[in-house]
Amino acid sequence: MERLLRLSASKRSLPPATRWRCLLPCALALVLLMWGLSSSQSHQGRDANPSDIPVSAKILIESLRSGSPLERCLAARKLAEMGNAAAPSISHLIALLGDTTPVLLQSEGGETISTSPEKEAFRALVQIGAPAVDALAGLLRNKDASLQKRAVEALGAIRSRRAVEPLIGVLTVEDTATRAAAAEALGELGDPRAVGPLCALLRDKKLKVKTSAHAALEKIIARLKENREVEALLAASRIGDCAVKQMAIKSLQETGDPRTVEPLIESLRDDDKNVRRNAALALGAIRDPRAVVPLIESLHDDSPGVRDAAARALAEIGVPSVAPLLASVLKDPQPPIRAKAAAILGDIRDTRAVVPLVEALKDESPLVRSEAAAALGKLQDPLAAEPLLDAIRDKDPLVRDRAASALRGMGVTVIDKLIVALREDDLYARSTAASLLGEMRERRAVIPLIEALKDPTWLVRFEAAISLGKIKDPRAIEPLRDALNDKDSSVRAAAEEALSAFKEH
Repeated sequence: MERLLRLSASKRSLPPATRWRCLLPCALALVLLMWGLSSSQSHQGRDANPSDIPVSAKILIESLRSGSPLERCLAARKLAEMGNAAAPSISHLIALLGDTTPVLLQSEGGETISTSPEKEAFRALVQIGAPAVDALAGLLRNKDASLQKRAVEALGAIRSRRAVEPLIGVLTVEDTATRAAAAEALGELGDPRAVGPLCALLRDKKLKVKTSAHAALEKIIARLKENREVEALLAASRIGDCAVKQMAIKSLQETGDPRTVEPLIESLRDDDKNVRRNAALALGAIRDPRAVVPLIESLHDDSPGVRDAAARALAEIGVPSVAPLLASVLKDPQPPIRAKAAAILGDIRDTRAVVPLVEALKDESPLVRSEAAAALGKLQDPLAAEPLLDAIRDKDPLVRDRAASALRGMGVTVIDKLIVALREDDLYARSTAASLLGEMRERRAVIPLIEALKDPTWLVRFEAAISLGKIKDPRAIEPLRDALNDKDSSVRAAAEEALSAFKEH
């Protein structure tokens, strides 16, 4: 004792900051020593701790009752360092949760820290961990909202699943901050038992509570996906709230588990269009043939987003979708459905679709014809060359453009047919052929294109001049110079541009 007092006196000559940091350990040691002496002499029977508690823990527990806030903070800090071994101090630490007396401490680096006995007790309880769960759960029944909230936060930080049911019980308390904290804690725990109660909280009157519940649900669903807990995700996908359904369905999509197919098919009939859309996308990702017929039915959905998702899913499933699409959807009475079928078949690129798509080039709907032409362009089958050449004469500009794009991809297999088309009666056929031959850079087309510079229609002469500039064959220079005198200004400009290309060559 005398040595401690001398040490304390010697620190008075130091600067205040240094003296404060040095005196803290001395103060605590002095308190502990005083308590030990008095306890051994006259207080052996007062609030005795069990005999198996370590002496050091007993001393620290007694210091939690000290009249000095500093001593209470220091004792709680030491107990935190002990972890599970400090379990006998749990009830005493809980008693400090309402003690917000401000205390300033200095770290080893000299930084001043503002704390309180409550903060240090909270930290100690979290470090003790699982042994503190039951006592903290009991505190949830306390009528003091601030104590309830601190207990909730501690349970969330400890992350023991034994806290799930007690925390669920707090979701209905009157205090807004406590409800929000309980939702956040349940999110940290990630237990699927909390999904239903948290869904109910999405309808809470307070925005803070709804936001916390939504964030908690996202964390739980993410953890279920990470752990591949398919059954729990399936259960969440059947919950009435559409936001949770969407989270669960998206996660099921990413797992790719075949057990999810039937529940996802069922979700295609959900009242919420977003749920239906996500279900369709999920089925596409899983690529199970069982989903083909239900997805075809979804092509008739009222929502464009759902229809597009179903079409995408059918394309991703691929070959198993082809036969049903050819048998029924491509013959559907509604033009948009027929057009969607043509587009899907183009994405799948199965040669069985070539002949039906060629037939679709004659469909009464320009939308269907244009999608059929685009699909045949993806298939690149030589059988489609002649029908596509016919399609560049179509009265609808979109059909002509799609047919031209399809022919462009076929390359040398259609060059001779395009040269012949330069002499046809149909204006669109001649102009499109002139344009395509230039894009293909085919020298066999030079003479026919030179002849096309004399076509009676300016559009054909214009396309011929542009194409000759792309091919850059010297035989075209003089004819292009003559075209500089064309009666149409657009043709003259095209000829000038083509000749400039020769100079750059």
